[in-house]
Amino acid sequence: MAGRFSGERRNEQIEALKQEGLEVLIIGGGITGAGIALDAQMRGLHTGLIEQHDFASGSSSRSNKLIQGGLSYIRNLDAKTFTELGKERAIILDNAPHLVSPINMLLPVYKKGAFGRIQASLSLRVYDRLAELNKKERRHMLNKRQAQKQEPLLQPDNLKGGGYYVEYQTNDARLTIEVLKVASARGTLAVSYLKAESFLYEQGRIAGVMAVDQLTGEAHKIYAKHIVNATGASIDNLREQDRSLNGSRSTINKKIHIVIDHDRLPIKQGIYFEHDGHMLYAITYGEKVYIGPGDQELSVAHTASYLLNAIQHLFPTTNITFQDIEALWVDEEAVPATSAKQDKFEDLTISSSGLISVRCKQMAAYRLIAEKVVDTIEKERGESIGSQTDSITLSGGQVGGVDRFDSFLKTKADEGEALGIAYEEAYALALVYGSNITNIWSRVRTSRRRAQEAGLPPILFAQLTYAIDEEMVISPLDFLIRRTQALYFNRPELEKWKDAIFLYMQDRFQWSEEESSYWQTEMEQALKENRFESAPSQD
Repeated sequence: MAGRFSGERRNEQIEALKQEGLEVLIIGGGITGAGIALDAQMRGLHTGLIEQHDFASGSSSRSNKLIQGGLSYIRNLDAKTFTELGKERAIILDNAPHLVSPINMLLPVYKKGAFGRIQASLSLRVYDRLAELNKKERRHMLNKRQAQKQEPLLQPDNLKGGGYYVEYQTNDARLTIEVLKVASARGTLAVSYLKAESFLYEQGRIAGVMAVDQLTGEAHKIYAKHIVNATGASIDNLREQDRSLNGSRSTINKKIHIVIDHDRLPIKQGIYFEHDGHMLYAITYGEKVYIGPGDQELSVAHTASYLLNAIQHLFPTTNITFQDIEALWVDEEAVPATSAKQDKFEDLTISSSGLISVRCKQMAAYRLIAEKVVDTIEKERGESIGSQTDSITLSGGQVGGVDRFDSFLKTKADEGEALGIAYEEAYALALVYGSNITNIWSRVRTSRRRAQEAGLPPILFAQLTYAIDEEMVISPLDFLIRRTQALYFNRPELEKWKDAIFLYMQDRFQWSEEESSYWQTEMEQALKENRFESAPSQD
């Protein structure tokens, strides 16, 4: 049965957006918009949210997947800011243990490198203190022999040692979806593939938007007392429409990540390392390793080549080549043109018409940013309820608390194994879905015949129907990228089952020939763009 946040109830949500009096309308369905929606709804403000593509289709599914930004940020942030991020990471961990996981990292120290042994030790000590890590997670320094034992693949020449420490990894897209699911359950009207085409004004004040359905072409007027522009890299487009973009547009900084099979790069933990004056990551993610971000403004192909060169230099015995790249993603970050001192978490502006525009800089800070935005709205309304989201369990987070999460995972993995799913796969799925895995297991039990008719394995069919019923999946890519990350981290399974997934969705949503052609082309194009067939030319 379809829930409130279902792809099959999308038209109902659109009608409700048009008919119900909204206090707040958020444009943008990334983690920033999702966080604002939850905060506003929790304070009793009837809230709507529209997104022109899928939820989390921008930076909220293309980050480096380190919830606090990682060690790299400590070089650029002040102590107070990093401490706040640490506290926010702890709140997310408490509210959604399935979305934040500690991972081991190694910082190799080389002669004449960016980090000497003393600097590395001091940086990691500060990192431990500001990140508020527990004793077991605190860093320890390694000599050359220990570093080589910890990571045998490291380039031995000029290696002096290393620092061993802990980062926190997140499934960025699912964090966004889980926040939206809670907001929706509390009353937020959230709709994807609905684009804010232009603004509606009354007596010079912004009063609503003309929104165009990207699936049908229909235009809808949606009114609200407060409009928030949280469109990430596209933020200046709406500010320009509002005639409130003063000065130059933001520049777009592209960060490329490439994905390689762990069998080809069998590192024992994540690596934070320097290459050619730039700091890069190589991080394990299931059975894959992703490398990035490059901070140079290069073409996608040449940046991928740069990252490969870095890996070949650090791990010379692996012989990684361009053909080993299985997938990639590009994160686009809008960087303000102004050189004035900026807030470490966000850029927030209010235009003369009343349009609130906000840009998130740190994923871990999404809740703080939401609090600031809704505080601004409350101030204008003469209210002061205050944020209540620090103790709200996110969707999937009802696992008995952080301390009992390991026990929860083992129990659910046993349940999955009893259904015929390999223990390791069941454990990994429980880690992805948290307490919502119970719904997945139930679907496996009751939908075997339907799965067979669809030509899909029962577990994959269960995930697909759950995503449609409970996570507003509209297109195959919504499922294959934002809900499962299969395009990046499970390419062989995607290639094997993509056609059956497409055909099931085609039948269920009753797509026309034109719609089927569009979604089929979109899926095939994404598959092509996310895989290199050969190295780029060097001319």
